[in-house]
Amino acid sequence: MPIPVGILVIGSELVNGYVIDSNSTVIAKTLTEAGYQCRLIVKVGDHVDEIVDGLSFLSSKVKAVIITGGLGSTHDDLTREALAKYLAVELRMDNKLKKIILKHQPAGEFSQESFLKQAQLPAGSKPILSSQGVAPGIFARKAEILYFALPGVPSEMREMLVAVKDELNKHFKVSLMPVTRQFIICGLSEPEVAYKLKPVQESFRQAEFIISASQKVISITVVVDKFQDMIKIDSKLTDCFGSQLVSNRGKKLEIVVGEMLRREKQFLAMAESCTGGLLSKRITDVPGSSDYFLGSIISYSNQAKEELLGVRPQTLKKYGAVSKETALEMARGAKSALEADIAVSVTGIAGPSGGSKDKPVGLVYIAIASDSREIVKKFYFSGDRSSIRQQSSTVCLDLLRLEIARFASRSSSLTN
Repeated sequence: MPIPVGILVIGSELVNGYVIDSNSTVIAKTLTEAGYQCRLIVKVGDHVDEIVDGLSFLSSKVKAVIITGGLGSTHDDLTREALAKYLAVELRMDNKLKKIILKHQPAGEFSQESFLKQAQLPAGSKPILSSQGVAPGIFARKAEILYFALPGVPSEMREMLVAVKDELNKHFKVSLMPVTRQFIICGLSEPEVAYKLKPVQESFRQAEFIISASQKVISITVVVDKFQDMIKIDSKLTDCFGSQLVSNRGKKLEIVVGEMLRREKQFLAMAESCTGGLLSKRITDVPGSSDYFLGSIISYSNQAKEELLGVRPQTLKKYGAVSKETALEMARGAKSALEADIAVSVTGIAGPSGGSKDKPVGLVYIAIASDSREIVKKFYFSGDRSSIRQQSSTVCLDLLRLEIARFASRSSSLTN
């Protein structure tokens, strides 16, 4: 059985929802891939008693607890105090740490006493040093349970996590490293994916299948003990989902689309309205996207659609900015203006206002124009403004993926 571990996330801003916790995701994924089982994740505010309660609860369930947050120099950084209280030991100033931390002493008015508390450690514990920050992490143990306190700053946390993994491996023998693979699906709802997946799950009962959905993307994370089983599951899922399978390695849509464009030596242009640049941001977030991406024309107003993309005034007047006719002319205009091989356009009503009975909030048209053909598709997305924009960009990328695949298949058959 894998060694069970727990994560304690500290920060009132995380509990109150003002800041999104990403550290626990990174920690859980890293330790799972290293052969440990993340059993529980607990979040508590910046209060000593709450932190102690969290430590007590997790310690009854796991063999190791990884804490993140609360190691800085401000009044609400209380992880040291809480850990010392839980371990029933004193906090002591570490003179070696004191010298290191004083080198990072900031200029200006501040409390040196508060700053130097970062050099304090619970008696019997050891520091975990970082090259990126001031506050050290902490390694301690009580009975057979190991405790690791890491900073809340993501870059510092990730660096120290390497040391945590090494320390865990010294104390626990991981007998079997699990094989993990993430499959990305588009074009299906979560219930549809679950239905199609069921026969594969029944055939591989020893495997763990984790389904998650976000903004029109479904991911299936598969965890098995044997690599041979993963090869078989990969084959089954490929047959099961066909063209709806975007990646069997967890690659994002924008990465897959970019790889396809590069392979086919195709250049892409975009015309965005309701997404306001989100689509081109996703494309350009991928390093090397200049190899295949020419640019995007963000034509938010009707005037911009006319002047920058050549959308005819009579089209806008007769059909409106949110219509299949306008979407198609936007795609044609982007393809022509940027001299691209393929162009995608998107126009819609992201809300919360602007909708009507005939054209409600969430109505989106997406068009693709290439040298071989033109297509326009109509969609209705639900959710708030941000969600509608995100879904629109995802579906744009997926339609591009399918269209490039069609082009590649057609070119291959003509060559053969």
